[in-house]
Amino acid sequence: MNTYDRLAVAALLHDIGKWLQRAEIPLDAQSERMAGVICRRTPDGRYTHRHVLWTNLFFEQHFPQNLLGEGDENLANLACFHHYPQNQLQQIVTDADRLSSGERAPRKEEEETHPYYKAVRLKPVLAEVALDHPAPTRTRGYPLRPLTPDREVAYPALEDGDMAGEYRQLFEGSAATPGFLELHKALPTEDLSRYLRGLYSLLQRYTWCIPSSTVGHPDISLFDHAKTTAAIATCLYGGEDPPFLLLGGDVSGIQHFLNKIARPGETDSAKGVAKRLRGRSLYLQLLPEMVAYHILDKLELNVTNLLFCSGGNFQLLLPNNPQVDHAIGELREQLDHFFWSTFGTDLGLVLGSVALGRDELRDFGDVLRRLQQQLSQQKARK
Repeated sequence: MNTYDRLAVAALLHDIGKWLQRAEIPLDAQSERMAGVICRRTPDGRYTHRHVLWTNLFFEQHFPQNLLGEGDENLANLACFHHYPQNQLQQIVTDADRLSSGERAPRKEEEETHPYYKAVRLKPVLAEVALDHPAPTRTRGYPLRPLTPDREVAYPALEDGDMAGEYRQLFEGSAATPGFLELHKALPTEDLSRYLRGLYSLLQRYTWCIPSSTVGHPDISLFDHAKTTAAIATCLYGGEDPPFLLLGGDVSGIQHFLNKIARPGETDSAKGVAKRLRGRSLYLQLLPEMVAYHILDKLELNVTNLLFCSGGNFQLLLPNNPQVDHAIGELREQLDHFFWSTFGTDLGLVLGSVALGRDELRDFGDVLRRLQQQLSQQKARK
């Protein structure tokens, strides 16, 4: 099996125990006994980071057993040992978890030591922005509901409070709305790659509203943390020194392409032009996404390595090694030919990349600036 996919699945699910723990789903005896194996222990003998016990419970009761694997690549162990790694692959998931969280060392303060950790909602990022006045001391958060475009779901309007019931309903569902567990049972299980794609979409829908951590300002969702952990883990496994390669793509000529529509005339109504404009807008939304997926497919990576795709731009976090570098060179030629033969001079694609190490990953804003400079230079050569 593809080790990249196995690391990605383990990383996507490594913190799912936080969800079950906050939902107050009872542990079985087997998972309780795992505390001495997978939990960290304080000098006074107290077990910490107990959410991994619920991660173990998920793998025992709900994960497709035919996909677990054996030995060092056992998915349950890869996910559950991320606070107490016992082999190289488990250490990769541990390091990816810390890098995704921006931690240089294991966190001294664990959220479950606070009595309110089950009662804190995910907060909007802009809640901490203050221009002419201090930031508000109390901030409303997002409801624990599957992601939809409805205002009552996507708008932060709720206060903190006892949310164990909300967490449980999100996981188990209700008579009116299916929960994560019901839809998870319907995922394809004959192939890990297909399961991974379905799991990714399902986690995006259900964990977008769950705070990854309730220590400090909880403005990062469990989905975003899991996704970036998976991307980082695949790079730590397949990358050399430095291990990461940030590949950026920029589709140029978008405004010209959008506006290149015949003016309404005798045979072309204004309504027809509006339909064509909407069609081209959708096409331009899908085009860079399809290019990004094509690159990932050729590199035998997965959707977790796609960090961003919007506005004609995409960013991929890839393992930095000679094989990837060679493949990108070939893909650049293929994509140049496709864009020229399909669009002529109307649309073009430029690719740029920046290699970076672990410390540079923590200052991602500077990395993005370097990538943008390279993309601008590539555009100037077109």
